[in-house]
Amino acid sequence: MQDHQVRTVNVFPGGAGGGNPAPIVLEADGMSAEAMREVARRAGHESGFVLVPDPASGAQFRMRYFVPLHEMEMCGHATVGALWLLRRAGRWTTSATLIDTPSGQVHGRMRHPGTADEYVEISQPEGRLQLIDDASQIAAIVDVLG
Repeated sequence: MQDHQVRTVNVFPGGAGGGNPAPIVLEADGMSAEAMREVARRAGHESGFVLVPDPASGAQFRMRYFVPLHEMEMCGHATVGALWLLRRAGRWTTSATLIDTPSGQVHGRMRHPGTADEYVEISQPEGRLQLIDDASQIAAIVDVLG
């Protein structure tokens, strides 16, 4: 039986009581997309899910990200939160790791391990450009941007 326990970590707290809550499931293999989406719905925050990667990818972890209505390709704070929890659970013991995400591979690094200054940092996948030529989509984007 898989442990689908949801753990919430506050990422980028900047002090006591601060931060961006990130609900994380460290053992998400076997969870359906609908179950992951339900975790995000109940939590009301972007949620991260850690899975076993394809061995051919060379990654140590695979992650998926959900908000209540859909899956996201990448979520930086959920990735940082998941790596922090993986470190605390003893599942990430090196100073660097590679993560498969829907938007591409991400590098994770533990800086100053074992000290009071310890923190996680991640890279971002390569950006992609996409032509938007639908007038209603352009109007929606302009409206959001003001």
